[in-house]
Amino acid sequence: MASVEKRIRNGRTRWYARWLDPTGAPRSRTFDRKLDAERFLTTVESSKLIGAYVDPKQAARSFADVAEQHWAAHAHTLAADTTRPTKRTRLDRHILPVLGHHPVGAIRPSTMAAAIATWSRTLAPGTVGQTLRQVRQILDAALADGLIASNPAKAVKPPTPPRRRDVHLTDEDVAAVLAATPGEYRALVVALAGLGLRISEACGLLVSDVDFMRRVVRVRQQRRPDGTLGQLKTEASSREIPAVDQVLEALAEQTRMWPRRDGLLFSTAAGRPLSKSVAGHLFDRLEVAAGLTVSPHSLRHYFGASLISGGTSVVAVSRWLGHSSPEITWRVYSYLMPSDDEVGRAAMTETMRRLVPDVYQMCTDEALK
Repeated sequence: MASVEKRIRNGRTRWYARWLDPTGAPRSRTFDRKLDAERFLTTVESSKLIGAYVDPKQAARSFADVAEQHWAAHAHTLAADTTRPTKRTRLDRHILPVLGHHPVGAIRPSTMAAAIATWSRTLAPGTVGQTLRQVRQILDAALADGLIASNPAKAVKPPTPPRRRDVHLTDEDVAAVLAATPGEYRALVVALAGLGLRISEACGLLVSDVDFMRRVVRVRQQRRPDGTLGQLKTEASSREIPAVDQVLEALAEQTRMWPRRDGLLFSTAAGRPLSKSVAGHLFDRLEVAAGLTVSPHSLRHYFGASLISGGTSVVAVSRWLGHSSPEITWRVYSYLMPSDDEVGRAAMTETMRRLVPDVYQMCTDEALK
């Protein structure tokens, strides 16, 4: 049972609130006023009844301590190796300097709103959103462990990032980019446009990933920032992409002209393994040479748009792009899909043509009678 005890020490009156936590362990807390002790116990007993009890000692732990515990427990489960250093950097540079000193139980929505305002001074809106999501994950774990009663990070919203302007390349644009591409990088541009690879996937492509007999390219790993090969972004990223003859011929020429002992397909002009940063510099030069905006991602977008415009199913395109869901593909490429009215009218026209081959002739014959 909860109780309040009065004790006098060194001439000072203190009130001890005593209670049992949900596990039956005895707990206590000291107050200067009896009223405060009674109010505290009322809150404790109420929280026990509704299942929202929080151990005051655990709630007093610093956010930094809780975040480090969460990192040690969950960092190895991140979907992609490249995500781990990114999240660690975000935690060290942005999250802990702002929230690390706060007791985890004292963080309120107003605390999070102030943190978002601080991050927004130096970070882009999209990065602020990613930072907030990481804080939410840490506090969700704290909530599950009973350190807090609710997640205050879910009561605030990140700033809305400006709508990204997608670059839509035409056939003529891609032809101009290819014409401006040096010979040692031509197969890379062809692969990005003809297979829809992410640049990190292209940098990690092995010669053994190209099945010339089956006419498919397997995506099995990506090149990480530290230069090693690692797991892909998501489970859906592991896939087989059908390759047309022009792509296969470009890849075959790449292996003949610039072979590598380490098995990688693409390399730099100096013969080193291709990296995302080197590819970025390459595309900076291609933009100037071709006179248009182009990036590895815009070539990936060109691949998806070409397939959708040609009538390929959203499910197939989603699988070849390595999207986690066809819904993502639909949102990106829905503007290229014919309207339901057009599709329905075309389908029924073909159906009725089989039933009534020459409806105009029938009408004419009836009018002549």
